[in-house]
Amino acid sequence: MKTFISGEATTKVKAKDIVSPHAVSGFWVQRQISKVFPDSVTAAADAVSILSILSSESSTRNCKNQLMELFDYQNLHFITKFLKNRDAIVLCTKRMQTMLTILNELGKHCNEETAEFDLLDTFKCASVLPMKVVLQEMARNFTARFKVYNVKVGE
Repeated sequence: MKTFISGEATTKVKAKDIVSPHAVSGFWVQRQISKVFPDSVTAAADAVSILSILSSESSTRNCKNQLMELFDYQNLHFITKFLKNRDAIVLCTKRMQTMLTILNELGKHCNEETAEFDLLDTFKCASVLPMKVVLQEMARNFTARFKVYNVKVGE
């Protein structure tokens, strides 16, 4: 734990608030919320709202205010954790959404009788990412995952 002193106030930054991007998945936000709200329906609805807030173009201050309203000005530690890891949460969850979107498109071109994909060379799926490192990681990941479907993945 590190302590930073600014003026008269002391702020403690806990290392446990920083989340590894590898730990974040499509349901990570929902699992975090379920620690506070055990009702799965409420947790799922709040997860969608939180992801919408975090992925918006709003400033950190506006995001914090919206999250405070969502949590009824309680559970500040969760709000702080979400804000500190905003980029990782948004990027790592766009990965799960990207994969689900591609699987959905593949499903539209699947021959139900032969369980093979028809016309794979007639369409492309594209994803726009903000960082080349994330692009390279996703390309490696998707290449391995979609190899069994004979889908070509490139950067």
